Amino acid sequence: MQIMIKSIIKELEAESKKEDSYPYLPEIIATLKKILNSFNSGEIASREFREKVIGGLARLVSEDYSFSQSELGLKIAEIGNQYLNYKDRQS
Repeated sequence: MQIMIKSIIKELEAESKKEDSYPYLPEIIATLKKILNSFNSGEIASREFREKVIGGLARLVSEDYSFSQSELGLKIAEIGNQYLNYKDRQS
């Protein structure tokens, strides 16, 4: 999962350099980095933390319907879903 997050962060960083990029990309990138850091800390974040982070991420992505349905938006949604359920699958 960490590889997938790193990959989408790179895609988003490249996209954010475009003049007409989605305005919430910096916040989305920061949120994905927060998720990545939760793995790097050596502990799986609590369900409450994961719900809060993914809720914020979902709001950022869904602010624009066309972005939420784009390839990048769908990849972010998949990451969110996997992260939200990560610990539950590990148990």
